[in-house]
Amino acid sequence: MNYIDIHVVSISYNGIAYDKPYLASFDGIKKDKALLIKLNNRLENFPGNYWTVVAHEIFHLYQYGYSPLKPSWYLEGMANWSERLLRKDDIDRKGRILLPTSTSSLQNNIYQIPYNKLWYRLAFLSNKMNDIKLNLPDSIIKRKYVDGSPVFKDNSFSGYIFMRNFLSNLSLVANDRKLLLPLNKYNNFYNSSIIVNCLKKTIIESGIKLDSDEKDFLNL
Repeated sequence: MNYIDIHVVSISYNGIAYDKPYLASFDGIKKDKALLIKLNNRLENFPGNYWTVVAHEIFHLYQYGYSPLKPSWYLEGMANWSERLLRKDDIDRKGRILLPTSTSSLQNNIYQIPYNKLWYRLAFLSNKMNDIKLNLPDSIIKRKYVDGSPVFKDNSFSGYIFMRNFLSNLSLVANDRKLLLPLNKYNNFYNSSIIVNCLKKTIIESGIKLDSDEKDFLNL
């Protein structure tokens, strides 16, 4: 697969990324398989808002590549964190929300909230450990949109190593079909526990230091 095909169309949401490839047409000729992203043609604040949505949807493609799991709290929350490269975000404020320490807080504050702050918390904790920064070359960092505004708003992208290691751990488990229940809404909570266990494993391996009042997260 050599292409990501982006369609700007009339849809009722900001964007959507499809997990299955399709046979794309170029100049009216079907040539190769591509991954498909659709964008709302009425998004405001062009160009920045468009490309933030593109980054969000492209990150979904990476998530699909690592595992077939699709609970929205994982897909949307983590993809929302990934947009920080392209938009200014207050990770110090969002990262202050502690990890869940009980089953009820996990259900109510994470599983039930697609755009939860769990991923910001993990990035914040990684940043406190002086996690390695993402050193992009100046040729990329200095790029600007057609209106003169900078493309990249967060040059450090703290937490990206933790997230990469988490996705690698998830891929080792989530691609074992014997462990997964059928991927439907009734089994989302079961499959969510697989994701949480991979998060715990990554926290332990990375040496991230949890606050004393959130260490119970590891025992959930």
